[in-house]
Amino acid sequence: MVAILSLADFSRIVAIHGLGGGRMGTFTSTSGDHLWLRDFLPEDPLVARMKPRISTFGYDASIAFGNSASQIHNFAGQLLNELHHMRQESKTTGVPIVIVAHSLGGIIAKQVGG
Repeated sequence: MVAILSLADFSRIVAIHGLGGGRMGTFTSTSGDHLWLRDFLPEDPLVARMKPRISTFGYDASIAFGNSASQIHNFAGQLLNELHHMRQESKTTGVPIVIVAHSLGGIIAKQVGG
């Protein structure tokens, strides 16, 4: 196995839910007791060393395919604006971000990057 990047270079992790999910529910146990992003991810040894800010991005997945191309573009624009503001506030504009995306969240993230 070859490491292609170091997580120590990141200051923020952003999670994006998929179709039919929600900003918190997608990452919460079925019992509702544990939010993976809050309760388990920070305990990972690599993540614990870097102490990133962990955020979620939510969108109305129920209307995502009403007018699919334009709606995905709108969600991506919202994500880009939120990332821009978060990076300015935390003075981390030059530091990469780790994006954890599920399903449609991955398409939205790709729209931002491409």
